[in-house]
Amino acid sequence: MAKQKHGRTYTQRIFEIHRSQRLHWVKYHIDEKTNKKIEIFSTEERINGKKKYRTYIYNLTQKYVVVLEPQRSKTDYYLLSAYYLNKHYGEKKMKKKMKSKLKDIL
Repeated sequence: MAKQKHGRTYTQRIFEIHRSQRLHWVKYHIDEKTNKKIEIFSTEERINGKKKYRTYIYNLTQKYVVVLEPQRSKTDYYLLSAYYLNKHYGEKKMKKKMKSKLKDIL
């Protein structure tokens, strides 16, 4: 929801309980300690007119996603986001991303 204050428009974030409950899952999934069904894949995306590569760790059972971006050195990653798939950003969008996945994980 966009609001205005002092002539500037800004959006106010809404607290999501699912996001806060699953925050500790990030390291757990990155270390691949889970025995549940997860899908790890990389995609090429256009962001602000630039080609970017993103790596997704998608927990199919818990509906949880961790998004990583490889550093220029290609030895480490930046953590971009981690979120629970809800109605707004659901499984359909993740399945669409999985269809366009790259052959190798970056």
